[in-house]
Amino acid sequence: MVHPIVGALIVPIASVVHGFMEISWFFFSVGILFWGVLFTIVLYRVIFHPPIPARLLPTLAILFAPPAIAFISYTKLVGLSAAEGGPDAFDRILYYFSLFMLALVLLKSRAFVRLRFALSWWATSFPLAAHTLATILMLHLTHDSLYRYLAIAESCVLTCLIVALLVLTVRAIRKAEICVEE
Repeated sequence: MVHPIVGALIVPIASVVHGFMEISWFFFSVGILFWGVLFTIVLYRVIFHPPIPARLLPTLAILFAPPAIAFISYTKLVGLSAAEGGPDAFDRILYYFSLFMLALVLLKSRAFVRLRFALSWWATSFPLAAHTLATILMLHLTHDSLYRYLAIAESCVLTCLIVALLVLTVRAIRKAEICVEE
């Protein structure tokens, strides 16, 4: 359900380069407004309803992908650069909200490690990659060494995560534990 929203937010990243500014703003507007609605619905579900099944807990990582992608898209749309003073207030709001959501998900990481592997674990890879790219962009916009260290750490964690997911997926395929009825 989040993918169409993130997809709309991804459009400006590619289309601005080709001069499609109005189409880019259209998709950014749709994506950012629907993300706000979806985030509210998901947050309501997490707070006021029974917990989601344990095997689906890793899908909560998708909560920090939309603001990270929106940060990258908005930066492209408004043409920000370090020479022009770096990120503006809205850029910072998007980036730091994504960072906050990443921190919340990381607080649950001990619970994730105890879970049995399921394909839903792959839902962690795209959000972490999106946030890593956002951190690298923030580094380019600010030249602040804090973002350099954060980008290196996120890149290392992302690489380890992808390798672990590949190994666990291959192992689960060999044991015929994937795509079986519950």
